[in-house]
Amino acid sequence: MLSGTAGSQSGSTAAAAPTDARRQAVGQFFAAQRAATAGDKQAALKALQDVAAARRGFYPGRQNPLSDLLTDPAFAGVREALRSSFVQTVNGTVAFRIERPRMTPEGIAYDPRGNRLLISDWSSGTVYALRRGRQPQVLFKVSGLNPNGLTVDARRNLLWVAATDAFTGAEKPRSELIRMNLRTGARQAFSSPDGKGFNDVAVAPNGDVYVSDTYANRIFRLRHGATVLETVLDADSRLNSPNGLTVDDSGRYLFIAQGLTPFRVRLSDGDVTLIDLPAELDMIGTDGFYFRRGTLYAVQNLVTPGRVLKLKLNAGLDKVVSYELLDSGHPAFNLPTTGALVGNRFLVIANSQIYLMARKPPPDPASLDPILILEYPAKDYS
Repeated sequence: MLSGTAGSQSGSTAAAAPTDARRQAVGQFFAAQRAATAGDKQAALKALQDVAAARRGFYPGRQNPLSDLLTDPAFAGVREALRSSFVQTVNGTVAFRIERPRMTPEGIAYDPRGNRLLISDWSSGTVYALRRGRQPQVLFKVSGLNPNGLTVDARRNLLWVAATDAFTGAEKPRSELIRMNLRTGARQAFSSPDGKGFNDVAVAPNGDVYVSDTYANRIFRLRHGATVLETVLDADSRLNSPNGLTVDDSGRYLFIAQGLTPFRVRLSDGDVTLIDLPAELDMIGTDGFYFRRGTLYAVQNLVTPGRVLKLKLNAGLDKVVSYELLDSGHPAFNLPTTGALVGNRFLVIANSQIYLMARKPPPDPASLDPILILEYPAKDYS
């Protein structure tokens, strides 16, 4: 497991705003991706050469249109240049292998009362319950929507699910925040006319629930006991494609994976702070995001085949002072998405394959790979 410390030889602390080097490398990676999609190989090659020169460790995963392009002999040089700074590890071990049903799972959460994992599957619109040594059992089906992020409010025995059809190309997308009572099975859905693409969900100790809307660049809140979603942050706060959400143990702060740099939001007054990152650390494409005792756990899937990170925060929870790369480019990664902290383990969906569901027609379920859930040690920083 590679590690780094802000201010050490591995890199100095960046300013609160993203560095120019970070912006430029990400911008060129996306420019290469657009050019590849448009069939402009020369433009893609030029942009990828700039990415390689930046040495940020970027390398496209299987879900990226650049992945096929790099097999072209004309890209051999830039492929090797990209590989020279890309870190690949094989640290995760298989905790679960799901052979049947074939899935494209996006979200995972742990239900401590039931001692089970809960998994959301795009391909069938189903939330499953999974116990070790058993086949997945249907918990409930989400009518017409893809279930995304999950979280369990263990104190109140509730499951919360963010669901939408936005990411599979709906012309008039719908989104719902779904609450399920894990004791009775009773469910209720909440929506907003401003909702476009609900993605992830987090619950605060007081029972308030937060949901990210990636397409609307909003964060919604459903206060405990309320029935109406309210906007906490919108695009005016510089939100950029918000995804993973997590709340600190005290319920004082909401952490948002978004854009190039995560946000820390003080919930008492909505004050927004960009988390200070080490200069060499890129957080673009963070999907799953989890806080526990001063430590953030993150799953990334955009500019690499996938990474799993553990980040130590300072006392003010606004700066990453050191970090560990738990895994990078593991051979099992095929769009890793989210994770769940279970005791001293961090469980991660390694190969969601959900990008296939945006294709027309969607894949035959029989063609999907068995799902692997990898585990990592989760001993928090003291």
